[in-house]
Amino acid sequence: MANKEKLSEIRAGTTTNKTSKKQEKEIQEAVLAVRQEIEAEFSDIVSGFEYRSTIKNSEIIAQLNKSYPDEDFSCELEKSYVSPDGGLFGISDSKTGRFLPVLVSEAKKIKE
Repeated sequence: MANKEKLSEIRAGTTTNKTSKKQEKEIQEAVLAVRQEIEAEFSDIVSGFEYRSTIKNSEIIAQLNKSYPDEDFSCELEKSYVSPDGGLFGISDSKTGRFLPVLVSEAKKIKE
């Protein structure tokens, strides 16, 4: 069982879990609202907008290796991925197959 699943199981029914789920829903709604605004504003110059809930670490590492050839980035686990609460919104380049994130969103509650 993944750590996220264990944490959800431990917190099931608690105030913390209910608050987290509400924050995740709100951040997802915000990202989708931003997506609509950006698509409406820039659809005449960009046609490949995309929303994702996850991105593989290997995809991030591949782009870092292209951008910084003198650095050594590696990915230990081929199946590992990043799953931000609100997802990722970006541009998909159909010519290169690259996904260029524009917005990556995560909801966090800071203790007061």
